[in-house]
Amino acid sequence: GLKNFETPCMAYLFGEENEWDGIDVHAHWEPPQELGGPIGVRESASCEAEFALVQEVASLLGLKCVGWMYSQTEPREADVVLSASEVYEIAKRQREFGSKFVCLVCPVFVEDDKRGMKCEAWQVSQQLIDPEQNPHPTEREMSILDEIEPTEDGSVFRIRNPDKKFSYNTDWRNSEITVLDEEHSYCDPTIFLAPLPLGLGKGRLVANFTVENREEIPQQ
Repeated sequence: GLKNFETPCMAYLFGEENEWDGIDVHAHWEPPQELGGPIGVRESASCEAEFALVQEVASLLGLKCVGWMYSQTEPREADVVLSASEVYEIAKRQREFGSKFVCLVCPVFVEDDKRGMKCEAWQVSQQLIDPEQNPHPTEREMSILDEIEPTEDGSVFRIRNPDKKFSYNTDWRNSEITVLDEEHSYCDPTIFLAPLPLGLGKGRLVANFTVENREEIPQQ
């Protein structure tokens, strides 16, 4: 399963901000995790306590949590970037850790009947997570993220309040979203996504530790 990219996993990225208004990643930490949840993998109950210790160690090294990464397990459809469930999980973490927080997604692809995995970098727009950018002036204490949720199948967002509508105009919409007008109860999660460039580099940490965070899947 692990060798064929069939088991999802996640990790938090630690690094520092650089002079080009970006971030440099020097290490990652795979928290205690288990299969399940909206993206196929979720943090175990012990993660919060361990995360506090990891952040303390990182601060002693001059590092902080700058991102989150996770792997997908199935090749995605050509017109699907990320699901609403994925964007929702990214947005929650970016709101918690700050505007420079990034997410690395590792999607699966198939070439010559063999599976492979690549890496993409994403952020969500500040409009989604910043209450000051909520388009409803009387509701600035709430961000758009507070007013929406993924649908049951996780494909698109819907507004929790049935009396409200999304208002936007774009040529590309998820097939579940009507094109008859510009007022929608649902919205495609892609409108909140921003792709980021990736660069290769060498981190300043050289230690490597065996991953032993999933009891049901021992790793060497």
